[in-house]
Amino acid sequence: MGAINPLYSDDGKIKIGVGTVSAGYQNFIICIEMFFAAAGLWFAFPYKIYTSPVRTKAMDKGVSMQSISNNLRETISPRDIVTDAVHNFSPQYQQYIQQVVVYRCFS
Repeated sequence: MGAINPLYSDDGKIKIGVGTVSAGYQNFIICIEMFFAAAGLWFAFPYKIYTSPVRTKAMDKGVSMQSISNNLRETISPRDIVTDAVHNFSPQYQQYIQQVVVYRCFS
């Protein structure tokens, strides 16, 4: 549309193209957006509840305090990934999703 122009060098040749300039503008806007998102998430999920030595009701409901390595190992467990993949790509699951979507559209 011509709203963004390329950057020219002193001798009049194109130094930076329109695509690079527009990508730079987009990246700058994303940085500003992420600043506000980070500030909002900082208030929405304060760190103090995790550093407090006082036990809360959520901790008493079976949430165990495991080491970081155990949590990381459970997060990237190959067995869990394979189980989820088999479940998500099985024909029964695909039929289930299609029926739910149709039901929600017409109800």
